[in-house]
Amino acid sequence: MLDDQTKREILVRILESPQFKDSKRSQELLQYLVDATLANKSPKEITIAMDFFGKDASFDPKEDPTVRVQINHLRKKLDHYYLTTINHEATPFPIRHCYLRDRHCQFQHSFSLPI
Repeated sequence: MLDDQTKREILVRILESPQFKDSKRSQELLQYLVDATLANKSPKEITIAMDFFGKDASFDPKEDPTVRVQINHLRKKLDHYYLTTINHEATPFPIRHCYLRDRHCQFQHSFSLPI
């Protein structure tokens, strides 16, 4: 299993990759979610909406899909990174998928090289 420092180093490479370098919002969202994950937190959709997107307490995820849309966008960027970059690196990839499950953001971790 990778230690937190190694995970952060890999995160930096992801954030500096062509898929992320020109997308400040995606960089910040991924950083926010990884920080939460490393702190053993799984933020709820409403928490992400309020803490990250600046929504107020009246935020209703049924009416406003902002978080789901942005998480989906982030997931696609991670998938693209995974498919185009990681196969050329000799390091494990700790962040494979980001998804909302039961209104919580969760990462599926993979600590081995893809086949």
